[in-house]
Amino acid sequence: MDKLPLVQAKNVSTMMRRIKILSSLYEEIQETNRPLRPSSILCLTELFSVNRRVKLLIQACKEGSTLWNLVQTEIISNQFHVIVKEMGGALDILPLSLLDLTADTKEQIELLHKQAKRVQLFVDTREIQRKEELLQVMAANNEKNSKNKGFIDLRKLREILNSIGLRNSFDYDQEISKLGAEAEKQAGTGGLIVVSNINNLAGITDEALAVLSLLLGCSEGLEEIRKSTVLVPLLIDLLRFGSPKGKENSITLLLGLCKDGGDDVARRLLINPRSIPSLRSLATDGSLKARRKADALLRLLSRCCSQSQNPVG
Repeated sequence: MDKLPLVQAKNVSTMMRRIKILSSLYEEIQETNRPLRPSSILCLTELFSVNRRVKLLIQACKEGSTLWNLVQTEIISNQFHVIVKEMGGALDILPLSLLDLTADTKEQIELLHKQAKRVQLFVDTREIQRKEELLQVMAANNEKNSKNKGFIDLRKLREILNSIGLRNSFDYDQEISKLGAEAEKQAGTGGLIVVSNINNLAGITDEALAVLSLLLGCSEGLEEIRKSTVLVPLLIDLLRFGSPKGKENSITLLLGLCKDGGDDVARRLLINPRSIPSLRSLATDGSLKARRKADALLRLLSRCCSQSQNPVG
């Protein structure tokens, strides 16, 4: 049996059993090799469409960012629920009596139909608890007017990460790559973010970046983020076209990446023609938090190239 994801494990395992039952139905129909009536074709076409979408959803749960899936756990759970209800709707019109099926397969399909019709939305309470704990850590990290501003409860953070399978540098490496890809996907691909779409994407991207910024609090996570080749250009684009919160998250990430030995990230910023103009604009027109961090990053970059003839500032 395929390995289950640590987030959405029950929904995935239950849906995989449903798919297995439907696969038995498809196989028997194929083996009989008899013409099907239009009503059967209509139902089987709908079931095939449902089957395809649920496989994509399961794949996203298995291969996507675990942190992102945790933050989106209620939404993903609802997606599973909607698909099961659609499966039940398709089985409503399946003419079992007209299909040449074994008694065992008919019984399984009838049972699946009954279960799909009365299925209830399932959201794992443990995942909700982990999500709330994660959001609390994020809130504490971004808390305004706090004496411990920027402080991350590393013990609590590691506990949360361990609970969803992120335990070592390899896990961090994989998660950073997946979460960076998710942020890029949500923001739009192809370099610059399309301004007309940013209002719809900003909220989702902001959450992804806020989760990503948590990993700066772990030394393993910090090093793996610095190695990412796609993240810095994305963050630079968000400095220009992101929402106010997205700009704050982006500048926070970039400043954290450049501090304490992040010379390689600083060099990548300096050679990117969009970075300095974006930082200067943010230092002038951004929120108070963004202006302060943009100024700090500009000073840091200026020190990095202080021996050149064209210092930043």
